[in-house]
Amino acid sequence: MKIIDKKGRLFKLINIVDLLVIIAIILVIGGVFYVLSNSGAITVSPKEYYVATVKCEKVTQSVADNLNLDDKMVYNNTFVNGYILYNEVVPAQIEFINSDNQLILVEHPILLDMTVDIVIEVDQGANFILLGKYHVNIGKDLVVKTSRVEVDGIVIDLQVYKK
Repeated sequence: MKIIDKKGRLFKLINIVDLLVIIAIILVIGGVFYVLSNSGAITVSPKEYYVATVKCEKVTQSVADNLNLDDKMVYNNTFVNGYILYNEVVPAQIEFINSDNQLILVEHPILLDMTVDIVIEVDQGANFILLGKYHVNIGKDLVVKTSRVEVDGIVIDLQVYKK
């Protein structure tokens, strides 16, 4: 028994072109049904907010001037789930050995230390706090990067933030 006969029918039952048209119609109807039945299935998961306090040491005045409140954080050239809440700038403290060979802390005449609070939005119940793809943990390095500033820092505190 031939699969396709001389008239182009499959198993002497149906023409191949007709079969392809029927399959295409079934796929289109199935696709429309799928889209219509799942259109209400999109849910927005509740969010939790955290504030990561990041210490950035020995930065220049231009860095401090260009880090503004509400600046969105950037990762991989894309805005991510965090923004600058607060930025405190103080003169940088450096170690100095005086004439008595004592180690003392003195203010640097040019460099500054910044303490930056970053609000991070995560899905409620998430196992990790991520800023873009950075894991945010106390004691871990974190790059404070906005559209105008990129500076290294270390996370010194992490708290739940109530909006």
